[in-house]
This record gives sequence, C-alpha cells and structure tokens, in this order.
Amino acid sequence: MIKMRRSVSGRAANTTANSNQSASASTSQRNTDDRLSVISGNLSNASTLTHDTLISAKSGGSLQLRKFKAGVGPVGAAREVRESVKNVIATPSSSIRSAELHLQFADSCRGSAAQRSAWFDRLAEAYNLDRWFAEAAVCYAHSAAIIAKELEEKGVMKIDWSVFNWISKEIIENERQNPKDPETVQQGGFTTENLTAKIEKTVRALNLAERFEAIGPLYRLLIPILERKNNFNSLISIYAELHQAYSRAAEIKVSGKRHLGTYFRVRFYGKKSFETDHDTDWVYREAGLTSLAEISLKLREQVKTAVGHDKVQVEPEYEFGMEFDPNVAYVQVTHVEPLLANGRSNKDFWTHTNVCEFVYESGIVEINNKLSSMRIRGSEPPVTKQALKRTILKVEGSFPATRRRLRVMSRREQIYSPLDFACQKLLGKAAQIRAILASSADGRQIDVKGLQLLLQGAIMPTVNAGPLVLAEAFTKEEEVQRYGQGKVAELREAFRTLMSSCDAGLRVNKTLIGPDQQMYHDVLMNSFDGMHERLQTFFKESLRSPTPPPVEERKSLTLPKTAINVLDSIGGVN
Repeated sequence: MIKMRRSVSGRAANTTANSNQSASASTSQRNTDDRLSVISGNLSNASTLTHDTLISAKSGGSLQLRKFKAGVGPVGAAREVRESVKNVIATPSSSIRSAELHLQFADSCRGSAAQRSAWFDRLAEAYNLDRWFAEAAVCYAHSAAIIAKELEEKGVMKIDWSVFNWISKEIIENERQNPKDPETVQQGGFTTENLTAKIEKTVRALNLAERFEAIGPLYRLLIPILERKNNFNSLISIYAELHQAYSRAAEIKVSGKRHLGTYFRVRFYGKKSFETDHDTDWVYREAGLTSLAEISLKLREQVKTAVGHDKVQVEPEYEFGMEFDPNVAYVQVTHVEPLLANGRSNKDFWTHTNVCEFVYESGIVEINNKLSSMRIRGSEPPVTKQALKRTILKVEGSFPATRRRLRVMSRREQIYSPLDFACQKLLGKAAQIRAILASSADGRQIDVKGLQLLLQGAIMPTVNAGPLVLAEAFTKEEEVQRYGQGKVAELREAFRTLMSSCDAGLRVNKTLIGPDQQMYHDVLMNSFDGMHERLQTFFKESLRSPTPPPVEERKSLTLPKTAINVLDSIGGVN
C-alpha cells in the first residue's frame, strides 16, 4: 500500500509538472501573441511599405532593410512584416532589436504621416508592455509632433517646438524639418482630437516614468486650442493634472527619492561572434537602481542567445587583456554616469534629460614615471603613485530616446596626477559636506547622521590618517621639487576648503544635536582642533578660517566619483 501511494504520488507530481510546463508555454505564447498584436497592429493598411522595406534579422542582431518582392501587394507585405516582427520577438534579446525594426519602418514612412505615426505608436505600446515608460513617452511624443506639424500646416495651431525639449531634443531634430523628408508628405487627416488623445497617452507615460517636469510644457501645445474652443471641461482636467504633476515634482525635490535611470557602457569584442558589432561601444539605459551584476547576468544570457554558443565572457569594470580567444564572445560592462553640468546633482531632472555625455573613472599607477592600469594585489601603492584616468563618452543622440541603447561616437580622457588626485579627494569630501548643509535650502531636513559620518571620516583621530597622509606625503622635499610650490599650494587650499566645510558642519551639528550627543560633538571638536595643528606643521601656516563660512549652495566640481569613494574607504565611512 505504501508503494502504491508513492507511485500514485509520483504520477501526480509528474502530471502537475507537465501541466505547469504546458501552462508556462501557453502563457509565454500568449505574451508573444499579445506583444505581436500590439506591434503589428493593423498592417492591412501598410500599403506604403510595399515600396520600401522589409527586414532581414540575423542571429547576431543586425537589422537591414530590403525591398519587398515585386508584386507582393499590401496584404502580402503585411504578412511578410508580421512574420519578420514575429521572428525578432521570438528571441529573449528582441526588445532592442525589435525597436530598431520599428524605427527603420518609421523612417521609411516619412512620406506618410499616418504610417510614420502608427509605427511610433506601436513601439510605444510595446515599451509600455515591458515597463520602459520613458522610452514609451518619447515615442508617443514623436507621434504627437507628427500630428501637430500637420495641424500647423492646416493653420489650426502654431507649434512651440521648445516644449519637446523637455522630453527629448531628438524629437525637434527629427520631426520639425529633416533632410530625409520627401518634398510632399501624404497627410494623415489628423484632428485636434487626435492630438489631444496622443498628448494624454504621452502624459500617462511621463507620469509612470516619474518625469513630472515635462508634463506642463507638453500641455502648452493643447491649452491654447482648448481655450479658443471654450472647452472648459477639458481645461479643468488638464489643470488638475498639472496640479498633481507639479505637486509630485515638488515632493521629489524635497525628498530626493527618484532614480530616473542607470547607465552602462557595453563593449562587444569578437569578430567571429559579433561581426559588424565587433569592437563597438554602446551606452545602455537601465531602469532605476540596476546593479552591475544584474546587467552583466542579463547581457550574458542575451549574448548567448544572439551568438548561438555558450562561450561568452563578461568582463566588468576593468580593461580587456591583450590576448583574445577568437572563439569567445567578450563583453565588457562598465557603470557610467551622466556628465554633470555646473550646479546639478545626479538626481536632477535635466541630468537625465537630453544626456549625451557619460563619464567613468579607472585607477592608474605610476611605475618608473609611466602610467599603467592599476591592478594591485594586496597592498596599495603609495599615494604619491596613485593617479586617475577619467574617460568621457559621447553617444549618437541622447537619452531618453526611442532606443534603450545608443552607439558611442567619441571618447576623450583626462589624467589626474597623484597630487591632482589628492586635491580632488579633499574637494570631494568638502563638496559632500556642503551638499548636506545646502539641502535645507530646498526645504529638506538636514541629514544629521550623514553629516556626522562625513565629519567623522574627515577629522576623527582613528581615521584621520586618510586626509593627513596626503599632507604628509606631498609636503616632503622630493614631492615639492617634483611638483613645485604652486601645486603644493593647491593642495594646501584644498585642505583649507575641507577644513572650512568641516567647521561649517560642526557649527550646524551643534545646533541640531540633543544633550545625549554633546559628548560625541566635543570629541569631534577636539579632533578638528588636533587636525588643524597637524596641518599647520606640514604647511607652516594655519588653515583656520578667520570667520565662520556661510553654508554654500552645492556646486559641481566636475569631480571623479572615485575620488569621493576612495576617501570614504580610507575614512571608514563605506
């Protein structure tokens, strides 16, 4: 009886497993069919495509357009397009490739406003299904610009093209006037109702993408039309939407709790595996706080599928070696950040809007007066040998875009000498302290714990060897002779800036703490005074500020993030 129960149980388990597999396959097929229906849409109206394009999707991911077969006709063309789309969607890595497909179709339909708009709409809906809302908003905005342009030609409205700059400057460059546009464009018969519906879809996507600042400017296209028509109910709805959007934007300005994207530089290497994509660099935009490990794992699986074999090697963060196996597909992944403009933080709306330049840093070391990549095992080299290479990438186009990845078109490098790198470390720590103090100007409460950790990392006696070792190392006679008095003076002023910021931080901390933290504050003050005395022995003058410094607004120092992280590690903050 026991054996029978086990046998029946085993059969039941197998039946359940088979049912689950069938259900999973059925669900996967339904998802593919749903996506296909969104992307393909009503392709029976795709007669304009019979003169232009069909894709040929290669396993390596390249997409090329070719002429339709003669005599295929609208229905046959629609069938070919549908099958081509289905083939691209069938692979796990198809989201990027299918986007390329849609954009090539949209580009081939510049002679038909309705068809071009339709392809952007289908791509936007596909992005919505995958929760890429920023990209969906850009696609919908392209479609809205096409409609608005036709309405302007009919004399219905006048376009303020600058409103699209809040979503993507590429919309203006591609839709306002493009050399690829034919002399005559077949109008789509659009109405103001079509424009209203499209803007509403764009606004929904912008809300989901948390790009609230762009909603107000976009509605400026529509409000004058509704005012002329005395459409007060629609105006009420729009102004209610604006109230909610600006309220959310104000909340985010105070809380700082928004992450508009994470970016990675990806290089493909392997002529045999990647063909035309061999030795090319791209910047990928990923959602929220995607980690390097996450995207590395995802890319590994996608590349395996694309190249058709398992010999895929992902190299995070550091440079490739000199020897390559031609049978291996190499992928290098490096976290990059938008190049910050003066006065902007990494969470600022404009930092992640129309961004086309990205930066990453790598440590290098001086060996026999030559710079080389820093791959130190065990102990680190002395600070007088540690330098930094800062690489700035410029992509074709800008993010957010109709694509989730953009090709790197150029790169430039900045080398920080060991002394310059030391100055940047100190200025970076000072900037962190000032940033916390300046947060009160935005209506936020000062992060007391964060402020205390920064002060502790800079001046506490158990960890202050970090900053002080820089003063000791670069004020030695051989370093003074190497860099000259002028450069050593820059280091002194960097220390003066750090100590001034610490002074301001201590004054603020004193006003915010309770009696239970008074002893801790006294320890910080004693450490601060002791550090001043040590610095005076190195630089032969006092670095104390004659008057209490004002709490300054945060300002960008075009500072390598590595500099801040290194000092945090030394100071025990990380």
